[in-house]
Amino acid sequence: MRTFLLWAVGCSLACGAVLAADDKNKNNQKKKNDEAEIRAAQSKLADAQKEAAEANKDVQEARQHVIKVRADLIALRRKIEDQAENSSELKKAHEQVDEAKKKLEPLVAPILAAVHQSPEYVAAIKARDHLRASLATAHDRAAAAKQIADAEAGMRKLETTAIDKVPAAVRARDALAKAEARLREALAKADDVLLRDQRYAAAKRDLEKAENQADAATARAAAKARAVAAAQKKVQDEIAEERREDARERTQKQQKKNNNKKK
Repeated sequence: MRTFLLWAVGCSLACGAVLAADDKNKNNQKKKNDEAEIRAAQSKLADAQKEAAEANKDVQEARQHVIKVRADLIALRRKIEDQAENSSELKKAHEQVDEAKKKLEPLVAPILAAVHQSPEYVAAIKARDHLRASLATAHDRAAAAKQIADAEAGMRKLETTAIDKVPAAVRARDALAKAEARLREALAKADDVLLRDQRYAAAKRDLEKAENQADAATARAAAKARAVAAAQKKVQDEIAEERREDARERTQKQQKKNNNKKK
């Protein structure tokens, strides 16, 4: 009988050891799986960040291309206008605008400098820049773009209000507005010549194509930014889940220790 009891106790201890070893192996495997999932999520995050960086680079290059194509278009327009019958009138209108700007700039420069240092303007810039920074990841980009436009309109209003208080600046601004109106009239007369020029039509198509490419690049960059945010969340979720698993495992071990002490 005593031999049987010793055998039973030994068997029980051996079975307990086997079960404990089995539990430990399962826990170790679970931990390895959790760590593998975290590494996989981190790898996807790194890939997403790399793609986002490349997309942002594409956006910058596309925008620079738009600037170049637009400059080429303006230069071509000037060249065609110089060859037009009313080129002298157009040239004079351009010169009047340039002269009006030269007279206006030294008057408004100190006014705008003071406005730009005001608390209201500084706050408006910060609000505008914050909206711009969040535009790429905004769910409603149209609404975010409108908020940016509203913020910039508020900034321009502060500038305009300050200029309105200086009579000399107001007169110079009005003179520029009149010069620009005369320039628009001269340009309108030159439009017929431009519309008949195949070079100008091709240059306009190039600009439209470049702008569309820039818009597409911006949209891709926004999608990549959202992918980065999703990948970051996945990593955080995987790490949080591993920590919860570790906490559960520690709790279970402590409970087993407590139960063994009671026995």
